[in-house]
Amino acid sequence: MTVIGIDPGLKGGIVVMVDGRIAKAFKMPVVKGDGGSWVDFADVASIIRYERPDLVAIEKVHSMPGQGVASVFTFGLGFGGLIGVCAGLSFPYVLVRPQNWQKVVFAGLDKDLGKRRGIMHCKQRYPECESSHKHDGIADAACIAEWASMNY
Repeated sequence: MTVIGIDPGLKGGIVVMVDGRIAKAFKMPVVKGDGGSWVDFADVASIIRYERPDLVAIEKVHSMPGQGVASVFTFGLGFGGLIGVCAGLSFPYVLVRPQNWQKVVFAGLDKDLGKRRGIMHCKQRYPECESSHKHDGIADAACIAEWASMNY
């Protein structure tokens, strides 16, 4: 089974998992322009089209208190665009709240580790994927793909 896990956002990641092993990992493709930066949906579509996943799992994100209006708009645009890419390409997708995948994947890991939990988990579980050991967006995308592999 081929699953793609996506941690949305400009510092997010995309991981392709085949039969429970990380096959490929990408930092979120980003376009920079006059008005700032945004997710490069054409690149995301190319990755998904090429990998032909059985399922795409996207973290169901929301705005956080203290975020500026522009950053919330960019964040929402990225999240909605990822859903649009999957729907437009007719690949099945599932949205998963961070609390849901973290409860399963991080069982037994100290909550005080924060964002480092994903990196620590990936170092132990996926030593072959060096990029997931350094980039928390890729590590979280790997964990989201793992959750989807376990639940679908």
